[in-house]
Parts: sequence; C-alpha cells; structure tokens
Amino acid sequence: MRLTLNQRIIQFAILSLTTLIFLITTVPLGIAQLPAPELANDSSRLPEDVTRIGGTEIAPVDFQGQTLFKIASPAVFDRSDSQQLIPVEQRAQRIEDNLDFIVSLNQTRFTEDNRDYNTVYDPETFQVQVAQLNEETILDATDAYRSKPQNIMTVTSRDAEYNGLTKEALAQEWRDLLQTVLVDTLEARSPDALWRQILFSLKLLPLLLLMSGVLWFVRRRLTKRKQLLQTRQERETNNPENFTPSQTGEEVTAQRRFEFLTSLKKRYDIAQGINIIDFFRWLIAWLQLVLWITGIALIVDGWPFIELTLKDFLTIPFRVILVWFIAGLLNRLVNIAISRAAEFWGSRQAKSAEEVQRRSLRITTLVTVTKGLKTFLIYLIAIVSILDLIGFNTTSLLAFGAVIGFAISLASKNLIQDFVNGFIILLEDQYAIGDVIILDGVGGFVENLTLRSTQLRNGEGRLIVIPNSTISRVENMTRTWSRIDHTIEVSVNSDINKALRVIEEVAQTLYHEPDWGSRLVEPPQVLGIDEVSHAGVLIRTWLKTQPLQQWAVGREFRLRLKNAFDKHHIQIGIPQQQVWHIYPSSNDNDKKTAQLSMGG
Repeated sequence: MRLTLNQRIIQFAILSLTTLIFLITTVPLGIAQLPAPELANDSSRLPEDVTRIGGTEIAPVDFQGQTLFKIASPAVFDRSDSQQLIPVEQRAQRIEDNLDFIVSLNQTRFTEDNRDYNTVYDPETFQVQVAQLNEETILDATDAYRSKPQNIMTVTSRDAEYNGLTKEALAQEWRDLLQTVLVDTLEARSPDALWRQILFSLKLLPLLLLMSGVLWFVRRRLTKRKQLLQTRQERETNNPENFTPSQTGEEVTAQRRFEFLTSLKKRYDIAQGINIIDFFRWLIAWLQLVLWITGIALIVDGWPFIELTLKDFLTIPFRVILVWFIAGLLNRLVNIAISRAAEFWGSRQAKSAEEVQRRSLRITTLVTVTKGLKTFLIYLIAIVSILDLIGFNTTSLLAFGAVIGFAISLASKNLIQDFVNGFIILLEDQYAIGDVIILDGVGGFVENLTLRSTQLRNGEGRLIVIPNSTISRVENMTRTWSRIDHTIEVSVNSDINKALRVIEEVAQTLYHEPDWGSRLVEPPQVLGIDEVSHAGVLIRTWLKTQPLQQWAVGREFRLRLKNAFDKHHIQIGIPQQQVWHIYPSSNDNDKKTAQLSMGG
C-alpha cells in the first residue's frame, strides 16, 4: 500500500515519540549503574524505616499502629561489627517492647486485693516520670502497686540535637505524650471498656447485615432489569431478515443496510440503558465492599488486643482498592460523558435529512472507538499507579515497556499502519458504521470499525475483516446521496424532441409520486443528447436518490420508460452495419461492386 503524506507524517511522529520515550526512560538506568559515593552504598543497606543524615541515623518508635516520635543514634556503617554501638533500629525495638509490656495483660492472679483491671499497670494511678540515672535523662513508668519503676527509654543528646530541643525539654515533651497514650491504652483494656466494645460490635453487625441486604436486593432487581434488556438486544441482533427470492444483490444490500441501521439505533438505545444499569450495579457492589471494610475496621480498631488499626486499613491494600475503584468510576463517568456529548451532537439542527443520517453514523463510530481507547488508557494508568504503590520500580517498567514497544514497532510496521489508517479514516470521515462501501473490490456494509480493522457484511451474509493498512481505495456508496446515470439510445429515425419530452414526463411523474419521490433527493435532470452514432441517439438522464435507493428507483424508471416508448411508438436505437460485395469480371482490372446496407 502506498502511504499518503498524512500517513507518513503520523507514522513518523509515532516512531519518533516511541524512540524519545525509550531514550528518556533509559537515562536513569544508565545513571544508576555509575559508581556512587561510599555513603550512598551504605545507605542502600539500611534497614527499613531507618534513615541516615551525616553521622546520625533516625528510626521511628511505633506503638499501637502509630508513630509516637523519632529517635536518633550514632550511625553504624557496618552492622555486622557494630563495635559496641547499638543500631538505632535495635534501640527503637527495645523502647517498643517496654511500651508493649506496660499495657500487656497481667499473667498472674491478684490474690492480695480485688483490682478492677487486667493489665500489668493500674490505669488510674499510672504515671510516666522523668528521672536522672548515672547522669542520663530517662523516662520510667510506675503506679500505686509497684515499688520499682519500669524503665522506658533514655533521652540522649542525639535525640535532643535531632529534635532541636534540650534534653530536659524533650524528655518532658515525650513524657506528656507517653502519659496520654499509655493511659488511654490501659483504660481501653479495662473490663468495662471491653464489655462496651462487645456491645458496640453486637449492635454494628446487624446494621451491617441489614444495609448489605438492602443493597443486595436493589442489585438483584437491577440484574433482572438488565437481563430483560439483554434479551431485547439479542432479539434485535438475531432478528432474521425476510428476503424474497426475486430480490437481487443490490436490493438485498439495501434492505440489509436499512434493517441494520434500524436495529443499530434500537440496540444503541438498549445499550445505553444497560450501561446505566451496569454503572449502578457496579457502584452498589463497591458500596457493599466499602461498607464491610469500614464496619470491620471500626470493630477491629476498638479491640485493644488486635494489632490492626484504622491506619492499617488505609495503607497499601486499601489504597490499591481505592485506585482500582477510582479507575472504574472514572471509566464509567467518562462513558456517560461521551454518550451525553454524542446525544448533544446528534440533537443539533441539521440542514437536511442526509446530514442527520450521516451524523448518526459518524457518532456511532466515534463513540465506539473513543470508549475503547479511553478504557485502555485509564486502566493502564491505574495499573502503573498500583505497581508504584506496592513498591515496584515503575521507571524500569516504563523503560522496559518502551523498549518492547520500540521493538514491536520496528518488527510489525503493518500494525502501526493499521492504527494510522484507522485514525485517518475517522478523521476524514471516509466511512462509518452502517455505510455500504467497496474496499479494493470487496463490498458490503460496515458492521464494525476500529483503529485496527474494518468489518464488512456482504450480501450473502459473510463477515469480512480487512486490516486498515491494506485499504488503498474506498468507494462509499452511501455518503449523503446516490445517483442513477441513465442512458438510452433512440433510433435515428425517431422524433428526438418527442423522445426527450417523453423521458422528461416519465421522470417528473416518478418524482411527484409520494412513494418514489421520497427516495429522490432533487428533481430529475434530462441532460440531453450525449452522442449520435450508427446505433442511434444517446440521451442521458440523472436521478439523484437517497443512499442505496438508486437500484430500486432505476428499475422503476426503466420500466416506465419502456412502456412510454411503446405507447408513443418510439424505437430504440439499433446498430447499423454496411456489407460490401465484390464481383470479379473477366478483366481483373474491371471489378463490379455492390453495397448492401442492413441493420445489425
């Protein structure tokens, strides 16, 4: 196939863009392979959640699913040989273990008195204190029943330097924080609090079941409604066509196109209803999921002995679900927006019925292609975002994808040409779904059109799939209007002026009849005499018709014209021949000739 200038420009742009993406995304990979400073290499071996700033390492102290504060320690560059330095992550782990011990359940039975708590420390008399031990500032915990304080942590000068405070001020700040957090946790583990949480869970579960049941009932009703619409849609799709044996191929094609367009309009309306129902069914399913996730999170968050909190539900798993939900919601909302835009475009005032029909065909094609391309892009972005959330190196993925795409583009140029040709077909409106066309000698009406290929249904019902890259010539037989180029030869011995009047009368009579006039776009034109020859006088007539009506109108016009010629005794032209006979005589130089004229 010989590419046009526009096709070459678009193909060059696609190849250039792919190459540019490949070069841009591979630059970071090349840089990452260069030798890096020693400090950067050490940082790459740091434990998770540990960061290094100069000679200081920082780690968070977590308790009950939340970070309380961050501590700082001297950097340990070789953790296999720390040289009596305690790595910051080990120090943080010790502090977390001390906090967990304070709020843990008491493993021994209280025999000396009747205490109304189950934890090691009493929530009512619990205190966090700032103390000095061996010239170190420490935080310890005690209550009315324990004679020896429990060490929690040591506040170091590195901690104070990192937080920008003195050791005394930082110790007091952390003391107030720990006092509030630990007392709240101890109170949440009291028998009264646990009983209140049990009652809350027992009240919440029936409510969740009731709301979920209502959503399930609504979704079931919508499913039944969708099944009814799908049954109607299948009936429209599989409705058998009724063709009589006397119909010719052109009549079959015209009838098929008429029924196809009528069915296409009905199926489009039904598909709109199905899309709306699918949207609400999808939304209800997600509402049920969010309802149970939220309910379980509320129940779990209130139980002090379960390590899961609301924060855990809002981390990576929930974010992955949220990204997929947003992608699905955006995809369906854009579908609705495209449909509304198509309805608005279709409702605009047109100059003629032909423009309305043409616009309808083009809208159907553009909506189909746009929705497919939009869905691919939205979910591609969603997948990349999810991979980024779970820690996958999306830069390497994009670079690898660019390399694969570049290799594919070089190996399969026809695929790129398919998309380029498909884009140009849509841009120039060469044809649309529902048109009757001839592509390089293969004809039929267009059942489906994508950027990749065109699907035709011929008069015998065969589905023909043609890659767009192989299309070099398009003959659109339904673009706005069609024409009958009628010629007839009248005998040279006939009254030519009378023949012209008879042809004009027959054409005008056909035009003014309601049944046939509705198929004609404008009054017929008797152009006059085009040629005079031995066969007769050639008279040409043009009849401009609605798309695909040229065959039916042409047959009716020729039938009426033949009857009118017979009625007015106008003869059809007959080719004339002249035959020469040569009679030899006794003298070779003297030959007798005779001419015989006769009709062919």
